[in-house]
Amino acid sequence: MTAIDRAAFAELEELAGDDKDFLNEILMTYIEQVDVVMGSARDALAAGDTVAFIRAVHTLNGSSRNVGAVDVARLCAAIEHDARLDPAAASHAALRQLVEPTRLACEAFQQHLRA
Repeated sequence: MTAIDRAAFAELEELAGDDKDFLNEILMTYIEQVDVVMGSARDALAAGDTVAFIRAVHTLNGSSRNVGAVDVARLCAAIEHDARLDPAAASHAALRQLVEPTRLACEAFQQHLRA
């Protein structure tokens, strides 16, 4: 899982213990929520709602950090920071930066689920 921080993921595995179903549920929820949160961010941009955009990116930041998708989390933190400083930074271009890292993270989790 190169898109995932191994140490952070190991902590998640330790938290789940022997309950692999619990771990798999967390990963499946993350995968499903990525699309939902990205959609919320796009909707916020379309509505010109910077606060909702920041909230969506912040949500993805926390979720990503919790499952070890640290590249996604770092990028979300930067986008959130920039949007707070300058609402014009809340843009489709900023959101597009998240597409590839989230795809890679979700792909890594899907591989783990198939293993």
